[in-house]
Amino acid sequence: MGSLQMVERTPRRRGNSGHVPLRTIQEPHAASQRPPMDELLPVISQAAYFRAQRRGFAPGHEVDDWIAAEQEVIAWHHSAGAAARV
Repeated sequence: MGSLQMVERTPRRRGNSGHVPLRTIQEPHAASQRPPMDELLPVISQAAYFRAQRRGFAPGHEVDDWIAAEQEVIAWHHSAGAAARV
């Protein structure tokens, strides 16, 4: 395992000239193990759609559907990647 790096980012804020630096810790090779988000978005979108369909498209739960779909797809992707490495 490689050493960890401290990364500083300054988020943009609308209507506020002040910036608050954010510090995150990143593993050097962690990003290379993740698929590009543009590859996962169609799968997440479809999973969220099917979740909404199962609950009858009742309004007010769209964000919950999306978050659950993201978690499901990312977990599936990690388990598929782990199985491929074995």
